Amino acid sequence: MADLSPAAVQRRLARLRELYVPETLDQARVRLEAERPRTTERLVDGAKRRLADLRALDEFSRALHRARWPDDG
Repeated sequence: MADLSPAAVQRRLARLRELYVPETLDQARVRLEAERPRTTERLVDGAKRRLADLRALDEFSRALHRARWPDDG
């Protein structure tokens, strides 16, 4: 939980004042567009990659369970 003492609040407000950079809506749009991550991965490729990750995680989980509770059969 954050320290709510007046001195601590004053320090945080002072830090925010140091970091604050005023900008117009147009400037903000340009900045946000520049900061937006660019991806060249197609949707289908991303889905295949994530599915492969899930399958690998499932196999890893099964291996952990087999090691902990070996099959008696």
